[in-house]
Amino acid sequence: AGFGRAPAQAFFRSLGKGENPSRSVELLCKSNSVFAEKPFQKNIQTGTFRIWKDLNTEPGAFYAPHVEERSSSSQLAIFEGYPSLSWKLLLNSRHRDPSALKALLRDYDPMITWTAEHQRQVTRDPNLADALVLALSMKHFGAEAFTRPPHPEGWILGVP
Repeated sequence: AGFGRAPAQAFFRSLGKGENPSRSVELLCKSNSVFAEKPFQKNIQTGTFRIWKDLNTEPGAFYAPHVEERSSSSQLAIFEGYPSLSWKLLLNSRHRDPSALKALLRDYDPMITWTAEHQRQVTRDPNLADALVLALSMKHFGAEAFTRPPHPEGWILGVP
């Protein structure tokens, strides 16, 4: 029940990861763990909990291919992405820099076109830049993403 840090902590604690809160895939790509509560500045637990809770308002509408089998042809697949990893794998960029995205995309695929207005919006908003790079990551790794067998820990898009 509820939203925010306390319900998120209670939920992830209930999954019983114990002293080593990281999943194998988080260790492989050196990402923050959804099980780590501190440091608060790098906590992704609360946001992850909120997204999962929002998705749960439409039970049966979504499924996570890396975690579960599809139970209905109408379900939409959702994937876990790690923006920093996608910037690195797709764009060969060590930093998430929205102002550099236009040039990085040109190097990645010169056929990508987007309006000047979209470029302005994305280069000003790191969240939009991450969303764009994650969408490209889905396009790039999509075939592999659908063939990976389910695993209780899940998987992060792009991790071999």
